[in-house]
Amino acid sequence: MLERLPRTVRWIIAALLALLMSGGVMASAIGWWAHQTLLDTDTWVETVGDLATEEPIPENLSDVVSARLIDWVDAGSRLETILPPVLSPLSDRVAEEVNLRIIEETDAFFQSEEYETIWRGLNRTVHSAVIGVLRDDLENISTAEGVVTVDLEPFVTPILDRVVVGLRQLGAALPETITSQIDVDGTLAEMIAQYEAEGLPPELNSVVVYESESLGAAQDAVLWFDRLVFVLPVVTLLLAGLAVWMAPNRILMGWVVIGLAALDLIFAFGAVQWAYGRIVDGVEAGQLRDVVAVLFTEVTQLLNNLLIVIAVVLVLIAIGLFVLYRRGSSQPAGDAG
Repeated sequence: MLERLPRTVRWIIAALLALLMSGGVMASAIGWWAHQTLLDTDTWVETVGDLATEEPIPENLSDVVSARLIDWVDAGSRLETILPPVLSPLSDRVAEEVNLRIIEETDAFFQSEEYETIWRGLNRTVHSAVIGVLRDDLENISTAEGVVTVDLEPFVTPILDRVVVGLRQLGAALPETITSQIDVDGTLAEMIAQYEAEGLPPELNSVVVYESESLGAAQDAVLWFDRLVFVLPVVTLLLAGLAVWMAPNRILMGWVVIGLAALDLIFAFGAVQWAYGRIVDGVEAGQLRDVVAVLFTEVTQLLNNLLIVIAVVLVLIAIGLFVLYRRGSSQPAGDAG
């Protein structure tokens, strides 16, 4: 039956099947990786969990958090309101010590086992929330107006606890020229009471992890993605097989299929680099950009490995086709189909 079709028609059909197949190679690879890594909380936590101590994550997080805490505590301004006017010139000196203690305690926290535990827990919480929202199967979380926020209090609270302990011990570290003129313990206790009464400001106890007016569209996309991720590789292989079977010269079409698949791999590698530029370079804060870069590199490592494995398989198939071609060329001329 196949031989009854004109050769031109067979080539056209085979070419169309090959083109359809080519789009499936990259989509299958990226889709499987995304489903296994990006959309699976256990795999995500396993992937990024050990990065808590990876350079430069703890150092950069410490710098960012301590800078925000220093801005919020605003020791200089608080001390000026607490101390009598005659002693206000000393407020800057005490504020420097307070800020130094905040930096020291923040650094100590990000080197502790407590931080590593919270890092894993926070990643699980954030990831579960985002995926739960996208799959619309998460209870007790509001996503009003397409905005999902995550509480960062697990990080901030233990750091503040450390800072408070450090500030209460600060009096003994200050020079006598200051302690003889100021009731340091009482002054710092009043300052601590002020910000404890205020509570954490929104920018410190929550962060926006997802914001979009098209949340519903994203949920629909993930739903279809979950359905197709295992079907697409099978369909891609069937299209490749049909393209080769339909072509008058099957060895030649085999090379065409391999070439198209190789182009897909190049596009996939390029897509990873494009995403790196969009995601990492899009982070305005340089220190956080370095953190995101480490996370992005680690998370996409599985995809890069998968693409390399596919490339090796394609090379092996190409070698097999070359061997078949050489054997066929030693026989009387004729179409392979």
